[in-house]
Amino acid sequence: MNLKIDELGLDKNINEAFEQSFARVVEHQDLITRLFKELRAFRGALDKESQKESDLNFSKVQSLVRRAESFLRLCQKDPRAECVPYCLAAVDYLVSFEDAEFDLASYEGFDDDEKVFDAINDRFSLSI
Repeated sequence: MNLKIDELGLDKNINEAFEQSFARVVEHQDLITRLFKELRAFRGALDKESQKESDLNFSKVQSLVRRAESFLRLCQKDPRAECVPYCLAAVDYLVSFEDAEFDLASYEGFDDDEKVFDAINDRFSLSI
């Protein structure tokens, strides 16, 4: 972003408050917090699913959850990196059970999620 908040000509007290809102949006703070919460809920739902007789590939899902956590930590560490919107979207895609393939339907249910994570890793030369 080339525009600095103080260049908007706001009063100092408004400028300081607006700068905090701006940082939350630009640095995706609220979204990262929400996705961490959704990932915890997702893990809980998977724990319940693992108690049932299921065909899910739980080792793949556990790996994807770890990768999602790493994506979110990367986003926290460097919120303005080019890969951040893609990493956040990948986590959001993972925690949505109904995406290109219904996740809980079969052993391959999380294959599409894995492809999304792999594509982002490849595109941005990440090792997550």
